[in-house]
Amino acid sequence: MSFSRVKLSDLMSEARLVSVTNVPGLALARSKTFSALHSCIRTKPEVFEQSELKDGTKRAALATEARSREIMDFNGAIAEACPEFAKASESFRAIIGEVSHAFAASMDFAERDRAAPFVAALEQGQQLEHFIVYQSPVELASGLKRNKTEEMSIDLHVDEGLFIALVPPLVLSTNAVSQSSLVAQIGGELRDVVFPDESSVMFMVGDGLTRWMKTTKVFAAVPHAMKMSADSLRLWYGRMFLPPPTQFSPTLGVSFGMYRQLVLQKSPAAMVGCLAGEAMQDAQ
Repeated sequence: MSFSRVKLSDLMSEARLVSVTNVPGLALARSKTFSALHSCIRTKPEVFEQSELKDGTKRAALATEARSREIMDFNGAIAEACPEFAKASESFRAIIGEVSHAFAASMDFAERDRAAPFVAALEQGQQLEHFIVYQSPVELASGLKRNKTEEMSIDLHVDEGLFIALVPPLVLSTNAVSQSSLVAQIGGELRDVVFPDESSVMFMVGDGLTRWMKTTKVFAAVPHAMKMSADSLRLWYGRMFLPPPTQFSPTLGVSFGMYRQLVLQKSPAAMVGCLAGEAMQDAQ
């Protein structure tokens, strides 16, 4: 798998989020994985890490990781409780890994005077994976309305990774008009993020790329948020690519590994790789 290399790097620098379309086998693998995830949350909710967002949206997550091109197994409890999901997700996760490495190799083409920064980062850095099920709150189901700039389920934030790989979420809803959506701040405006098709992978620039990587092009992290519509269930997947732990930032004066330890000590919730509050203000 390969891309138009110079064009891809230019697009990522300018647009900050780019979709790779027509990925072989992805649409079917995604469908099977989300179907199994839906079955898992209905029959074994206790294996999910559950929390409630500020607007009342229920969040249930399964977390794992990948290293280089190798996908790590889910912990024993998840694999035992939901074997169909664990099995179905293997090919899906492998496809994401292959697309991501091809993407990184194409980005490296523009950095050919340097020592392959993107592929090396993927080989050495941690890759955080999350499968998440969001359930809209009762208040929305009863008719409470909100506009695009207020009462987001997840507020505007930037991701800690170099970039994040996303696939189109599966939204199950009885509401034919409004759909739960990812919202990005582009050019100072909030815009709904639209995936081209079900066989696409979207790559979004994270704060880690601007803080930790030395590149010939200028990249800026994408602030984004999520909103839920009434009577909806949203199944989501994302893989975040963190900088290598030894990557040093002259600006911050520490390695990424040390920086992440400090962040986790201050806020264990940062395990998901998102930055908010002061970090969001710094990014802006």
